[in-house]
Amino acid sequence: MGSLGAFVLLVGICGKMLRDAWRGRDDEHAPAPASPVLYVGLALATSIDDTAAGLTLPLVPVAPWIALVLIGIGVQLLLREL
Repeated sequence: MGSLGAFVLLVGICGKMLRDAWRGRDDEHAPAPASPVLYVGLALATSIDDTAAGLTLPLVPVAPWIALVLIGIGVQLLLREL
C-alpha cells in the first residue's frame, strides 16, 4: 500500500505541475511572503528526506564514494539548469 500511495501522490503532483506549466504564470501577481509555518514544513520534509537517504543508501550494493560522486554529478546538472 505504501508504494501505491507514493505513486498516486507523485502522479498528482506531476499533473498539477503540468497543468500549471500549460496555463502559464501571470507575473503580475507576486508570490505571498513565506511564513514560519512554511519553513517548519520545509525543515520537516528535509529531515524525512535525509532519514530516507540515510537508511537506504547503505542498502545499495555499490561503494559509498561512487554513490556520492553520482549524487554530486546529478546535483550539479540540476543546478546548471537553474
